[in-house]
Amino acid sequence: MSKKAIYLDHAATSLPKPESVIAAVTEGLRHAGNGSRGAYEAANWSGEQLFRARLAFSRAFAVGDPSRVIFTHNASESLNLSLFGAIPPGARVLAEVSAHNSILRPLHALAKQRDIQVDFVLPRKDGRFFIEDFAAALKPDTRFFVFSHASNLSGNLNDLAAFGNFAHEHGLFFMVDAAQTAGLVPIDLQAMHIDCLCITGHKSLLGPQGTGLLCLGPGVELEPLKYGGTGSHSHSADMPEDYPDHLEAGTLNTPGICGLAAGLAEIQKQGMESLFTRGLTLAKMFYEGLREIPGIEFYGDYAETSARVPIVTLNLPRMDAARAADLLSTEWQIACRSGIHCAPRMHDFFGSSDRGSLRFSFAASNTEEEIEKAIQAVKILANLEG
Repeated sequence: MSKKAIYLDHAATSLPKPESVIAAVTEGLRHAGNGSRGAYEAANWSGEQLFRARLAFSRAFAVGDPSRVIFTHNASESLNLSLFGAIPPGARVLAEVSAHNSILRPLHALAKQRDIQVDFVLPRKDGRFFIEDFAAALKPDTRFFVFSHASNLSGNLNDLAAFGNFAHEHGLFFMVDAAQTAGLVPIDLQAMHIDCLCITGHKSLLGPQGTGLLCLGPGVELEPLKYGGTGSHSHSADMPEDYPDHLEAGTLNTPGICGLAAGLAEIQKQGMESLFTRGLTLAKMFYEGLREIPGIEFYGDYAETSARVPIVTLNLPRMDAARAADLLSTEWQIACRSGIHCAPRMHDFFGSSDRGSLRFSFAASNTEEEIEKAIQAVKILANLEG
């Protein structure tokens, strides 16, 4: 990315990465053997790094047992492991329409393959969800609940503790997509009654792409989605019953996991609350700079007291979102995202499926000067035909 570029697509992936993350990945590439596959120095080094990372994330998300932290490639894989590993044929699942395609497509596949039933809850005004609407959608045979901590389209942040209590009170197996929140907002797996916490490493955790986590609650058992070598119980034709090996087939991405652990350390060093507040402040500055412009349509709840992540999504009055994103990139070197954002049902709710939307997402690494330049650029585009 050019040094002159203004990067406002942190909801897609964090950029630039901290130097400590780059250094940790580089060190992993130089030193990593195949952890758990040997007793020599490089293999032992990898095994130690993997254990240290599991321990760090088990503490960060209040998992308890480090062996219940499963390394994956991204949140999509974590969600697939959870949904396909937990939901049996004929089951009924409670879901909501802000869900990303990493939830919607597995549920669609499960409906075809296992004849499951899915009840989708609609939000109210501005895309906000209310627990009483989920309670009204419960059926006598509802057993599973998959939920997004925050919408990658609207930026609305949900009260995970309250929804976790709801799931616990109704005996629901609770699966959470934390792709937009892990690293930004504190998450306590056990206190929030989460059975499967699905996390990506390359967004607010500041890690490299190709990294993710699945954190399992106490007593949770999943059927494996992948089968292969683990370096343990090699005479068995079945995957080992022990975790994490039960769900981790094949060689792990040790350099990437080293970088992911370094991202967590960077967050802890700078302070999660400080990073989150900084990103929100910049998002609010951007929104306030544009909200009075006639014809701009915003998606999400931007009330002063509303819980949000640092995302502002909009459409311009006379210009297609894809055209606007292209001009922002070519004329101003501003990186943002246009399209459906893998959230088709939420676009259906907002009535924007035919045109998509323009999404800007912010992080502590951005500056006020960058936000002001972005405001001025969008103001110009708001007055153009295109």
